[in-house]
Amino acid sequence: EYMGDSHQHFWDLENHSDWYEWINGLNENEVIKKSYLPEQFLKDTNGIENIKSIHVQAADGPIISKSPFLETKWLIDLKLKTGYPNGIVAFVDLSSQNAKNDLEEHIKIAGDILKGVR
Repeated sequence: EYMGDSHQHFWDLENHSDWYEWINGLNENEVIKKSYLPEQFLKDTNGIENIKSIHVQAADGPIISKSPFLETKWLIDLKLKTGYPNGIVAFVDLSSQNAKNDLEEHIKIAGDILKGVR
């Protein structure tokens, strides 16, 4: 049996700070203004066995607008290294003429790890 967090975010401010305009706009002493990766997630879940996580798109800003697959590629790499996240909800602008192609590209990158889009 599994317990899961169905909406959580990982971010790496040391390597990808330009992906997160919403974090960069915060005051320097905000608790959230630091990287949050699987190691911290596991500490925060306090040793719950078989914990699963669904990462929901956290990246924003111009660089992600230009290359909307960067976060999905990074998350798959993170999963290969750490086992997390167990699922991904990626960003696709469903009103865009490119929506179908963007969705297909996310599927190509993430396979069955892709659980949805927003």
